[in-house]
Amino acid sequence: MRSITEFSDYLAAHLGMARVMRRLSRDDEYLVHLDLLMSERWSSVINGRCPSPQQREVALRERENVANLYPRVRPATCELLVLLHSLQAYANALPHAGGESGGWAVKAELVHPDNVVKMLSGALDDAKGLHSLDEKNELFKTLLDQLLEMARWTRTSLNPAPDDRAKVHIGEVTQEQLDIELKNVLGTVCRSMHDFCELYANFPTLAPPAAIQLEPLPWDKEEGV
Repeated sequence: MRSITEFSDYLAAHLGMARVMRRLSRDDEYLVHLDLLMSERWSSVINGRCPSPQQREVALRERENVANLYPRVRPATCELLVLLHSLQAYANALPHAGGESGGWAVKAELVHPDNVVKMLSGALDDAKGLHSLDEKNELFKTLLDQLLEMARWTRTSLNPAPDDRAKVHIGEVTQEQLDIELKNVLGTVCRSMHDFCELYANFPTLAPPAAIQLEPLPWDKEEGV
């Protein structure tokens, strides 16, 4: 790290990881504690204070591992799977867009039900969280792209054309796929958190801020006479 600002951005990224996992876990107690710990570290650094000896010691002892995080975060993927298959069934059951006019294909308007919009919002929240933990993971990126495609239909009240429907195949996802990719993602998170803790524990000790001597104002001197 070349500067405090760069380290603050690095810390913020890992604070974000903790908060995403906390949300995916539906406020699991362990991840709530991790979120609070990372918030404490953030508050310290952003206010220009280097880690205390106690904070450094805690960071050196900290060892996140997939075996601990996986069962806490996995329930979110189980809920996501149900939403994905329900949304796929809805997309498959949509009536075909009708009519042509003047040689141009016309997409029929369609107001999508509130319960579908609610399911889509929930699926998007979890897919965005999983994608943010490891943006290189292809499965979660693909799921997010397909859900965003469906969100385009609902935002614009469209009955999608066949080509647009073909972009959505979220019903093919299995729990086994989600489990495998979740473990891969959490492995990436754990390695990154380990690197962060090592850097945080060895963060250089900053010189104390210089004391500023204040001279009394002229009228204060007169009052003191």
